[in-house]
Formats: sequence, structure tokens, C-alpha cells
Amino acid sequence: MKKAFLLILSAAIVLLSACSPDTGAESGSAAVDPDTVVHGAAGEFGVSGGRYYSSANNTPGGYLDEDLLLSFYGDMGEVPDMEAVTAYCVYIDDADPTAPAEFGVFFLKDGADAEEFASFIKARINAMIENAVNYPSINTEGLTTAVFEVTDECIYYTAVIGHNADIAAYFEENVK
Repeated sequence: MKKAFLLILSAAIVLLSACSPDTGAESGSAAVDPDTVVHGAAGEFGVSGGRYYSSANNTPGGYLDEDLLLSFYGDMGEVPDMEAVTAYCVYIDDADPTAPAEFGVFFLKDGADAEEFASFIKARINAMIENAVNYPSINTEGLTTAVFEVTDECIYYTAVIGHNADIAAYFEENVK
């Protein structure tokens, strides 16, 4: 009986220590899973039909490889430094070209240049706004009211028609 109790107690200690926040050098991503937050936002606000890209997904096309980075966030051949990122999840829905929708969460390593990284995301949204000038059927409301939040350890953004303030509030509540 004593051995069974000690075994259960040991298992509980191991489980509790596995669930405790990481105090290592990486910041931001220890306590928050960006996949959970981004999928939660999509479910909460009825956003569907797009694709998810995640650092937790190792299936080709499921994460931001060099080609996707260049395609989505590249600027004159430069791409964001993904070595600065500890974890991320991005939702991009371009199925309806007249109503682009996307949002994402990136956790950065200590000392990473968050503003420089965010500049690639902002440049993407600005380029989409500029390109929409040539296509009057595109609803740019989600793009022109996009919300970007940049801290030392996290970047999140949202560009979704009618939901930017709500998704930003959801991220604010669930990312920190």
C-alpha cells in the first residue's frame, strides 16, 4: 500500500513539474500555446475556410518554410528572421479574394528585435491595401483597421473584416 501511494505521489509530482511554467532562457511561449490561441480565436469569431501555419506542425505546407515566408512576409527578397521566433501560429484565409482575413501570434526569443519582425507583417498588410486599389471589389476594411500589438516577447496581429477589435481583445486576454 505504501509503495502504491509513493508511486502515485511521484507521478503527481512529475505531472505538476511538467505543467509548471518554464523558467529557461526562452520567454513568452512557455505558458501559452499559440496554436490554441489562434484556433480559439477562429472558433470564437466564426472564422473558417483558411489555412493554419504553425511552428508545431512539421508537415510540409503546415509551417512557414522559406518559400511561404517569402510569399507572405517577404520584402524585396528579405524575410523575417524565424530564428528569433520560439513559437507561432498564423491563420490566413485567401479563399475569397474580395475579403482577405488573417491573424497570428508569434512568440520571440529574449533579445529579438520585435519591431523589425513586426515590420514584415505590417508591410504585408500595407501591400495588400495598395494592391486592392486596382481591384475595387476587394473589401479592405479588415486590412485598413488591422491591429498590431508588439511587445518584447510577443507579436500578434489581426486583419479580419468586422472582427479586428474583438480578436485583438481575445489575443490580449489569452496571450499574456
